[in-house]
Amino acid sequence: MAAQLTTALPDRPAGIFLHGRELHSGRTLDELARSITIQGNPVPSMEALLAALDAAGQRARRRLPLVIDGLNEAENPMDWKPSLAALETLLRQFANVLVVCTVRTGARRPTEHRRDWQLEQPEQEPARIDFAKQALPDDVRQIWIPDFGGDTSEAIRKYFKLFRINPGEAALPFELLSHPLTLRIFCEVTNPAREREVSIEAMPGSLTALFERYIDLAIERIGELTPRHHHYYDHDIRRVLDYVGTKLLESNSRELSEMELRKANNDESRPWNESIIHMLEQEGVILLMPGQLPGQKIVVAVYDALGGYLVANSILARHGYSSMELWLNEPATQAALNGDGSNCHPLALDIFRSLVGLMPRRLHQKQLWQMLGEPLKTNALRMAAMLEASYLDKATVTAIADYIRSARSNSDNLFFRLRRTRGCVGHPLNADFFDTVLRQMPVCERDLHWTEWIRRNHAEKWRPEQRADIEGDVRSMEKYWQNNLGSRTPSDRLRAKWLILRFAWTLKTIRWAAWRMAVVIMTLSIQATAKFAPKHCGGFKTSGGLPKSLSKLMAWNLCKSPETC
Repeated sequence: MAAQLTTALPDRPAGIFLHGRELHSGRTLDELARSITIQGNPVPSMEALLAALDAAGQRARRRLPLVIDGLNEAENPMDWKPSLAALETLLRQFANVLVVCTVRTGARRPTEHRRDWQLEQPEQEPARIDFAKQALPDDVRQIWIPDFGGDTSEAIRKYFKLFRINPGEAALPFELLSHPLTLRIFCEVTNPAREREVSIEAMPGSLTALFERYIDLAIERIGELTPRHHHYYDHDIRRVLDYVGTKLLESNSRELSEMELRKANNDESRPWNESIIHMLEQEGVILLMPGQLPGQKIVVAVYDALGGYLVANSILARHGYSSMELWLNEPATQAALNGDGSNCHPLALDIFRSLVGLMPRRLHQKQLWQMLGEPLKTNALRMAAMLEASYLDKATVTAIADYIRSARSNSDNLFFRLRRTRGCVGHPLNADFFDTVLRQMPVCERDLHWTEWIRRNHAEKWRPEQRADIEGDVRSMEKYWQNNLGSRTPSDRLRAKWLILRFAWTLKTIRWAAWRMAVVIMTLSIQATAKFAPKHCGGFKTSGGLPKSLSKLMAWNLCKSPETC
């Protein structure tokens, strides 16, 4: 955003872009201004820089920006409050200059609210409020930009076009992708090379996959940017991250002392621009926040979910395959992951979710739910459904099917995940899987379980408490098939099977939309369909307003075998 604000446009010259990470303790704004050269000569002072920018703005009849990006990346942001206050006074002489300081704060954990993922708005903790108050002048106007907001869909469309990602009819995690950084990570994980177009099968199915790639990219960039005389290797950076995860677990906290962290990693004597802590902050892995005492700083993960990932990764690195099950079943571990308020770790949910995602990656397809007893076992099994297809083994798929058939109170939450994977060819949890599971359920339980889920999430107008827009989903599929009558893909067959499961609904608007799509599909492939059920397809007579042959065909399809129809 800062680069876009300062770039040259057809109707105005470029602004000035300064990095907050260059604000070292003991330096002044004049020294920062000297990093800018005009016609080969360094600018002597900040006042001279503002004067030059103001003159360019007068000629263009535009107000030009001077952006200090990432003030939170300064060695000690609070040291710069007096300097920025003096800069604000100086700006009154230059009407054609606007100074913008960007400050990044951490975000709270993504939660499974409304749809499959949602990124909650960052809580206004005292530390986060104090950070802005201590680093910026008191009367400066502040604008909070949590995400793309109303431009989320357009941003996703442009990113997907750039990265050659074809989502098809997939249900995307819009709440997660509304954050610019997460959208970028999501696209880089899905199609890093951009050599060919990819579909939903290549998209990460969990936050674990996102953070794993995120950490790898951060480590790679740190290795490339560190000075030759003090190079950080992959092992050095991962050791620091494992230490952060271990200390977060042992301290039962979501934050660490910055000074203690630097001392433990022999980093306190290094210049700030060469500090590993500074580089991790610069790459968006951690944030430095003001502590409770003056001059004290604390380290927090950019996301609570990322903090949980670091903790889970350090646990697996320490215990491995041999002692992992013993550690999981220790009373202290059980209390930390599923205890009461005083014993439960503040990142318990994030740690647990990351353990579910990391174990099959680190421990040769071993699943977390297989190592636990109730109630954590069922929770781990539900989260295992969010894993990518390559990490789902036969035992896990069978256990998920049994869990759905059991029709427990919360088992229908898996329908949201199955809705996203319904059209994925080769995915073990696609529409073929769901069709098989529902056929094996008694009609009464299927109605109470599946049909009631549809009722709860259906409305002609979107309600905030909904987690799936069923009405919009059906109409979107109908529009897609009507606009693509000339071709059918294996994914279309799976989506058609998903629709067949909706014909018994009592919601007329959805039922009739499903029937209209069935007519389109069957019109194009009626010969292939009749081949499998020739004696059940009579003439197109009507019964109750519906084509009689289609009614018979659907009845044949929903039965366990044609002989029982």
